[in-house]
Amino acid sequence: MSHARQQIREAIVTLLDAITDVTGYVKPFRTAPHDRSPDIVVYTTTDEIMHQYDADNKYIHALTVEVEIRKKANDTLDDDLDALCSKVEVKMFTDPTLGGKVKQTELIQTDIKFDGEGNKDTGLATLTFEVWYRTVRTAPETIVA
Repeated sequence: MSHARQQIREAIVTLLDAITDVTGYVKPFRTAPHDRSPDIVVYTTTDEIMHQYDADNKYIHALTVEVEIRKKANDTLDDDLDALCSKVEVKMFTDPTLGGKVKQTELIQTDIKFDGEGNKDTGLATLTFEVWYRTVRTAPETIVA
């Protein structure tokens, strides 16, 4: 079985892949090729153990998940990124427990940038979510309620 973080990333990818504008172009790793615009990349950055373990010998985690939207620059780039951010936010909060895998999901920040380097001018919107979940202390691949 895969690590809990991988299971969470994959659940988010599945959820976001239902957004019509990006169907088939949501990837669970930051090195995914950006061969289509728009596309979305889902990756994790920090997995903080909030308490070493609770009374049931389970770790309580606060996982930082980044959902990065990339869009080729055009005259409506900011509006397009805002529209895609809105779709991601709505989709994430239709199932904030990711099918019961996690306790809760909260949006904590959105960062919008322009990348003008290279051959492709690209707008980037990164939505940062905090995902709370628990694992068995001796089995990091086992997510528990």
